[in-house]
Amino acid sequence: MTIVQYTMQPGDTLWGLAQKYHTTVSDIASFNGLSQTVNIPIGQEIMIPLIDSGIPRWYIIKPGDSLYSIGQKYGLDLDDILEYNYIDNPDLIYPGQMLRLKK
Repeated sequence: MTIVQYTMQPGDTLWGLAQKYHTTVSDIASFNGLSQTVNIPIGQEIMIPLIDSGIPRWYIIKPGDSLYSIGQKYGLDLDDILEYNYIDNPDLIYPGQMLRLKK
């Protein structure tokens, strides 16, 4: 199991985080000893347990892809994709380029 450390941001909800990270509200709440209906303060760090989410380690860019759309598809932050691939300009990608999606 992979664990993601996450800092709560304005507008975050457990449901939204569960959708983003392909897990469940129940799993996040249980892992952190929280009620499923709790409002978590902005800035509080929580741990998000990930089940093998099916995120591939590598992805080959297809025509029409953007880093944003790839991130949305796999529940990844754009900043993580940029960091994993040493990309400075997210607009300079091309079909056939290989991206790393997991460390």
